Amino acid sequence: MLSHDYVGYRIHKDDHEIFKARVYCLRHDFDSGLPIFRVMFALRMFIDKLVHHIKTIDIGIAKLHSKRDGK
Repeated sequence: MLSHDYVGYRIHKDDHEIFKARVYCLRHDFDSGLPIFRVMFALRMFIDKLVHHIKTIDIGIAKLHSKRDGK
């Protein structure tokens, strides 16, 4: 992204950092004995956000990259 001067790099990087932090929180919740239904609900919400990010932001970046490369 940096080599292609992607304008939204910082925001995109921050999103990924948030996702990583959420994975650590989910692991902590699981390891700490939080009721499994709460962990699974939180995991489902996380997966929904991640899939939305991939389908919108990441796919958009891939399309932008393809256009720049003439593909």
